[in-house]
Amino acid sequence: MKEDTFKFGWTQETIFCINLTKLIDDKNITITKTDDQFCSVDFIIQYKNKRVMLELKSRRQNLSKYSDLFINTNKLHTIESQYKNIPTLLVWSDTFSNVYFTTYNEKLLQSPTQFSNGGCAFKINKKVCLETNELLVDTIKTMLFQ
Repeated sequence: MKEDTFKFGWTQETIFCINLTKLIDDKNITITKTDDQFCSVDFIIQYKNKRVMLELKSRRQNLSKYSDLFINTNKLHTIESQYKNIPTLLVWSDTFSNVYFTTYNEKLLQSPTQFSNGGCAFKINKKVCLETNELLVDTIKTMLFQ
């Protein structure tokens, strides 16, 4: 079962990257999948000398049915320590075409925690998130072109 979950994640990352590249539609913006399997983010999005990091959480469940989204506590603490000065987006995407995202900030570390899928996870309230691919692209471009 775990092996299927890992394959699902890799497949979804590939699909997400292809779709995001098409939506951004700017040859000057590059999206690179991180090659270190232990990296705390999945993608580096770059325009000239500006970078945005992106962590993707792919889900099979319909995320629109839930009020909270989950991310492993260790992952968020690692993002805090490694990318504190680089804009980092946390993105949750499901197989129902729902997309929710938020920009990492220290307040997220104060979110409630819950044991989930064998580890401790932060419960991120969807009220702090934006949704839709279009808003995600607008947010990325704003971060890169500031």
